[in-house]
Amino acid sequence: MHTSWQKTRTRKKAVWSTVLHTAILSLLLLPSSNVSTAKPPEFVTIAEGHTSASQDRGIEAGYRMFSAPDMKELCSGASQPAKLVIQNEPLALRVDEWFALDQLVILAADADGQPLPPAPITLEVEEPEPPVLDLRSDRIAEARVLPVRTGSFRLRVRTLCSDPAVEALIHASVSGQ
Repeated sequence: MHTSWQKTRTRKKAVWSTVLHTAILSLLLLPSSNVSTAKPPEFVTIAEGHTSASQDRGIEAGYRMFSAPDMKELCSGASQPAKLVIQNEPLALRVDEWFALDQLVILAADADGQPLPPAPITLEVEEPEPPVLDLRSDRIAEARVLPVRTGSFRLRVRTLCSDPAVEALIHASVSGQ
């Protein structure tokens, strides 16, 4: 013999079960146009280096400039910028014309915008589909990139020694020859 509280409990379970099944079916039957399948942009590292020493000098950049065992020493005396200031943004590149990363002028700055000594950074590039840049390791080994088709992408510059990392985005477009 069931008591009234057991009957109430059984009814609540049935109601919740129905609600849950309805919610699951609703999600499964949604038109695909209402469900976002876009992946967030993926960035891959193409170089490491130091921010510019002045407004008229480009960054120092290279492929795999730093190794893990060197990070403690590298970061012990590094400046701690509050922001990165990009001097030549947006970038305008051309298909089949190399772009050397040391052309970028990126200054480390404190919270007031005052320049700091060069800080260790990493450079990453967004990978749209189809690719805009040839990112094979033999191509980026000399700290330069080769646009292979028209389009746009972003470079992300991040500090290596700041916690949390300070970052800036550089927008770039590639036009035909």
